[in-house]
Amino acid sequence: MLENANYVKRVVFPLNILPVVVMGSALFHAAMSIVVVFVFMAVSMGVLPWTLIFLSLVLLVLGFSWALSAMGVYFRDIQHGIGIMFALLSLSPIFYPVSALPSSVQRYQSNAE
Repeated sequence: MLENANYVKRVVFPLNILPVVVMGSALFHAAMSIVVVFVFMAVSMGVLPWTLIFLSLVLLVLGFSWALSAMGVYFRDIQHGIGIMFALLSLSPIFYPVSALPSSVQRYQSNAE
C-alpha cells in the first residue's frame, strides 16, 4: 500500500485489491520455481522425495508474510528488519555435508548419492 499511495488516497479505489495483486504475483513466481525444481528432482533422482509433504508450510509462511505486511503499514521500521533478516538468510550456508549432521539424523538422508 505504501508503494501505491496515489491509489489509496482515492475514495473509489478498492484497497483490498492491492495485497491480492502483490501476493498473486509472488505466488505465481513461486509456483513456477517449484515446478522447475520438481522437474529437476524427478529427472535427477528418478522419483520425488517424500519430504514434499512439507510444502504445506508455504501456507504458514504466506500467513506470516500477510501479518508482517499489515504491521508494516503501521510500523515503518519493520521493513528494515525484514531487510536485515533477508541479508542474514542470504549469507547463511544452506548446503551441509551429511557428515555434519547428528548421527540420529544421518539415516534420513536421501538416496540420491
